[in-house]
Formats: sequence, C-alpha cells, structure tokens
Amino acid sequence: MPRASRFAAPMLALAAAALPLFAGCSAAGEAGTGVVSASRPAEPQACPRDNAALVDFVSEQPRVTAEAAYRVAYVLWKGEAFAGEFDELRGVLNAGGVASPLWQHRTDDVLSRAALAHLICRAADIRSGINWTLFGCGRYAWRELQYLRIADAGSEWTRPTGGEFLGLVRRADAWRARRSESQAAQLGERPSQ
Repeated sequence: MPRASRFAAPMLALAAAALPLFAGCSAAGEAGTGVVSASRPAEPQACPRDNAALVDFVSEQPRVTAEAAYRVAYVLWKGEAFAGEFDELRGVLNAGGVASPLWQHRTDDVLSRAALAHLICRAADIRSGINWTLFGCGRYAWRELQYLRIADAGSEWTRPTGGEFLGLVRRADAWRARRSESQAAQLGERPSQ
C-alpha cells in the first residue's frame, strides 16, 4: 500500500469526526459566542426614561445599543432625561448636531467606540482637535477623547460595555466642568493709573 493512501484514510476519518465539533462551535449560539438564542429574551429590554434607572440599566449591559447611547448623550447634552420615543429623540439629537443625520440606527443596534465618541464629543461640546473640528467623524472623536485622557488606548471600532461607556461620559462631563470653570474666571476691576 502506498504511503500517501495509508495516512489519507485515517486523516479523512479524523477530519470527518472533528467537523461537527468545529461546526457546532460556530453554530451554537451567535457568532461562536456560545450564547444559545433560546436563552436570550424574546424582545430587547426597553431603556428606562429617568436618569438613575438609565444609568443602572446601561451599566449592566454587555454592549451599548443606539437607544441607550442616544438617551445618555441627551442627558450629557441637556442635563435631563428625554421622555419621548427613540425616533423623536433621534430627531432632536440630529437637529442639535449631537448625532449625525446620516445615521439610521435602530434602537437595538450596537454602537462602536467611534460612534459613541462622536455622541460624547458633540454632547459635551469637545471641539479642540484639528481633525475632529474639520472632519467630525467618529475616528477623530475617539482620538480626541484619548488625547484629553477621557478615553484609554484602544481601537475605535470595538464595541464597549455599558460600564466603559458610562465611564467615558463621566470623564467627559468632568472635563466640560473644568473647562467651564477656567473660562469663567473673573479678572476683577481694571486697575487705576
């Protein structure tokens, strides 16, 4: 028996036996995560409408959805929760320049760091970087947050957890407060000559 055919049969049998194992990894759940669809809730949880419940809800999320991000960005921008529906909220954020009118996010879309950074920078009025000022895209928003030490190192294309997103929002709000204090410095009366 030739040497190639002697090894071919056992290798083929091994590959055939292993195939269901590898196919099972990618087929069992979503994208090989091992999360079985039956264990997921039938409908996504609705985002709470008041500040405390919203923060609690977002902090426990494994990923940030568009509705949660938009509601938190509105709180950062206006200082209060938005009580309306998501489509109405999206319209308000688009009109205010916080969200891009080109975005067509659905409520359950998971956002990247770039999109979240765009929302945070617009809501907190962070406009200091030349690339961010000129181009206004999420990539430069993320880099601006890194430059200001609001965000840590990492790619702008990953999808952060809810806790990471809330940390970015908290640091952006603190940055905005520090900037407001420094701009509000009073010089006092003009000295007489």
